[in-house]
Amino acid sequence: MDAGPPGHHEDVTYTAIAALPQVDAASAVAGLRGQLRRLAGVDSTVPDWATLRVLGPDEVVRDRGEVWYEWTAAVDARRVRPAR
Repeated sequence: MDAGPPGHHEDVTYTAIAALPQVDAASAVAGLRGQLRRLAGVDSTVPDWATLRVLGPDEVVRDRGEVWYEWTAAVDARRVRPAR
């Protein structure tokens, strides 16, 4: 993959999943934002939180019959190669 010329913008989308034993959207979104922030930081990108998309909760029945609730999230981020 060509990194492009200095000052080139590279768009990236990150996704994350959160699962909780109860419906708690605020906690799920906080956890998802934390995961997405860490993923972006590893790649030296900056999340555009205006593009945050959260879906859920979806009920998931685990092996022992417990019901958990899963949310998925995605956010776009941009990597900018500094001009030299």
